[in-house]
Amino acid sequence: MTLDLLHTASHWALVFAGASLVLFSLLLFFHLTRGVLATGGLVNTERFRAVEAGVAAGLCVLFFNAIASAFQHVARTISQDDVAASATVYAMVLVLVGAFLKVRGFSFRKDFGMHTEGLRMIPQGLLLLVAFLPLAIGTNLLVQHFLLSPNEVRPQEIVEFVTQAVKTENKKAIWITVLMAIVVAPVAEEFLFRGFIYGACKRFCGVLPALMFTSALFGAVHTNKAALLPLFMLAIVLNVAYERTGSLLVPIVMHMGFNSIMILGILQSGGAFT
Repeated sequence: MTLDLLHTASHWALVFAGASLVLFSLLLFFHLTRGVLATGGLVNTERFRAVEAGVAAGLCVLFFNAIASAFQHVARTISQDDVAASATVYAMVLVLVGAFLKVRGFSFRKDFGMHTEGLRMIPQGLLLLVAFLPLAIGTNLLVQHFLLSPNEVRPQEIVEFVTQAVKTENKKAIWITVLMAIVVAPVAEEFLFRGFIYGACKRFCGVLPALMFTSALFGAVHTNKAALLPLFMLAIVLNVAYERTGSLLVPIVMHMGFNSIMILGILQSGGAFT
C-alpha cells in the first residue's frame, strides 16, 4: 500500500514538474514575442522592395502547391533517392535565391547579420533552444493525445526513413539523413523562411503578420498533421531569436541543434550506438 502511494505521488510530482516547465517555457516566449512586437525587432528589412516581395510570393506559391499535392496523396515511405533529391532541390533554391539577392545588392553580412557579432550571440540562441524544449514536448503530447485521433498521428517521412535505416543498419542512408537534417535543411530553411520570406513579409505587412504567416507556412511545408503545431511553435521561437539578435546565424544554429536532438534520439532509441 505504501509503495503504491509513493508510486502515485512520484508520478504526479513528475507530471506537475513537467507541466510547470511547459508553462514556464510558454510564458517566457510569450513575453519575448511581446517584446519583439513592441520594439519591432532588430531585423532590418529596408532593402526589400517590390521585386523581392514578388519573388518571395512566387516561392510561397510553389510551397503551397507542394503542400496541397502532398496532402492529396497517400502517405508513403520515402527512399534514399527521395532524401537526396530533396537535399538537392533545397540547395538549388538556396543558391538561386542567394544569387538573386546578390544581384539585387544585398549583403549577407549587413542585411542578414552573417558576421562575427552574430557568432557571439549563438550562446543566447542555444539557451533559447533549451528553454523551448519543454514547450516542444508539451505541444507534441497535446497534439498526439488530444487534438488528433491515433490514426492521424504518424511520424514525419524523414523520421520514418531514418528509423528504418537504423533498423536495417543502412549506414549510408543514416549519414545522408544526418547531412540533410542537421546541415542542409537548417541552412536552407532558415535562409528561405526567416531570412527571405519573413524579411519581405515584415517589410510590407509588419512583424505580427509576417511572424504568423511564415511560421504557419514553415509548419505546413513539412506536410505532417502531427508535426504542424510543434513546428509552428518552433518557427515562432526561431523568428523571435532572429529578431532579438538581428543575426540569421542564431536561428540557423538553433535549428541545427533542434534537429540534432531529434536525430540523436532516433539513433539512440534504434540502437545505433550499441
